[in-house]
Amino acid sequence: MLTVQLDLLEKGMISETSRSRVGKLAKQLEAKSTIPTVQAQLQLIQDIQTQEFW
Repeated sequence: MLTVQLDLLEKGMISETSRSRVGKLAKQLEAKSTIPTVQAQLQLIQDIQTQEFW
């Protein structure tokens, strides 16, 4: 996550590598949707995986 923030600060955009990493993490979290905290953020987790989000 720090890399994403640094990309935004230094480059004004998020690199494809960072987007890919965040997308993979979101996919892994989505698979754990039985965890209440994940369930509460499930819509955001799913949105992060779309191209439109970025």
